[in-house]
Amino acid sequence: MSNIINIILESIFSELVVTIFGVLIAQNMIDWWRRRRFGGWNIVIRRGTEVLGERPLTADKARMVLDDDHDLSVFIKGVVSSYEWLNTDILGTNKEGGIFRQDDDAREFIVDLEHNPPRKDKNASQPAN
Repeated sequence: MSNIINIILESIFSELVVTIFGVLIAQNMIDWWRRRRFGGWNIVIRRGTEVLGERPLTADKARMVLDDDHDLSVFIKGVVSSYEWLNTDILGTNKEGGIFRQDDDAREFIVDLEHNPPRKDKNASQPAN
């Protein structure tokens, strides 16, 4: 009877060890792959040639905004709002207008506030420049 219990306990212990190491190795491989694929992205805020700010993105945030244009739009508006009020839909009709550019080779989202059109509604609140 004790041999059967020993065999069962050894089997459970060995399966537990294999499972724990398998999960740890798999999780590390997934994290490494995500960092390699989505890491290194920056958002650059500039006015012409003057760089106003540059912020790195985490691999998780880059993955989120690259997967969905709506998330990208909200994220960029949030970052830019501390510099200037955006008066256009940067990902809509004005995407080719020069205010927003996505450089996949340099892994940068570039917002050029020089191309931000003037406000249409003078009564709307706007952050101070």
